[in-house]
Amino acid sequence: MKLGIGFLMLLLFSCQVTETCERTEVARIDKVTSPKIIDLGETAFINFNFGIGNGCGSFKEIKSVQTGNYLNIEVINAFKGCTCTELYQLGSEVFSFKPTQKGTYYIQYLLNENSLTTDTLLVK
Repeated sequence: MKLGIGFLMLLLFSCQVTETCERTEVARIDKVTSPKIIDLGETAFINFNFGIGNGCGSFKEIKSVQTGNYLNIEVINAFKGCTCTELYQLGSEVFSFKPTQKGTYYIQYLLNENSLTTDTLLVK
C-alpha cells in the first residue's frame, strides 16, 4: 500500500506544468484610419483596429521603424496563460507620428492574413 501511495505522489509531482505559456505575436489589422495630408509640425494620429485572438491575449505595444520616408508599423499582442477561452477579441489603439520633413511618407503595416499594405501621408 505504501508503494502505491508513493508511486501516486511521484506521478502527481512529476506532472507539474513548468512552462509559463507566454508569447507575443504581430496582430492582424482589421481597419486603419489616418489623415492623408498634414502640415509640417503637426502630428498624424493613426487609429488601428485589430484582432487579439483569444481570451489570454491583450495589446502589448506598437513598434515602428522609420527608414527615410518609409514607416513600418507592427501592432504587438501578448498572450499569457496555458488554457485560454476561444473568445476572439478586438482591440483599438492610436499611434502618433510627427514627421520631421516635408514630403510623402509611406506607412506600411500588416493587414489581415499576411498582406502588407501601404498608405501614404503627404506632409506640406
